[in-house]
Amino acid sequence: MRSLVDLENRLQMKQETANEIVNEIENDAKIVKPANVFQQKFDSRQAQYDNKTARQKYTNNSKIQSYYNAIWAVSKPDEVVPNIKKLIPREDDDSDDDDSDIEIGSMRQNFNDPITLGLFQNPYTSTKCNHSYSFESIKAYLNGSTKLCPYSGCRSSIAMRDLKEDHRLAKRVQQIASRDAEEEHYHQIDAEDN
Repeated sequence: MRSLVDLENRLQMKQETANEIVNEIENDAKIVKPANVFQQKFDSRQAQYDNKTARQKYTNNSKIQSYYNAIWAVSKPDEVVPNIKKLIPREDDDSDDDDSDIEIGSMRQNFNDPITLGLFQNPYTSTKCNHSYSFESIKAYLNGSTKLCPYSGCRSSIAMRDLKEDHRLAKRVQQIASRDAEEEHYHQIDAEDN
């Protein structure tokens, strides 16, 4: 799959290089030996691409993400797809970015309750807008009445009768919490070793 992505990028770089030369010609630039100019510009782009790490090349590529998602869905359907960075070995030039969102394949999901801002506890999901909440926080928020969904920008009116316990989400949150605890444990071990 990576070789296909590399080929696609190579073709895109050739197109960009050709477009750049066309723009220069349209702006009255004098180009002697356009084939040589094309090759020099393309080689420069290719060198920049080649100097990227695997994570820099593939982590944000939607085709790679879809590929990993599909493989994971078939091979481990009951497990959350790990952060794609975990599936691509880290190299020296890679930086670790910590986000509050959790990346799952090609999707970024936030497993935080919109009211408490903490990880979901006993998640319930609205049948009207498909947003999820921690049971106790949404129960307290609604207080027996119908109100607007607490997610920013959502205009759905919800009541407790519109909420369903979300066992699948609860399992995913538990897996995320376990993964985070394991990562924290390894960070502590690394800190002790240094």
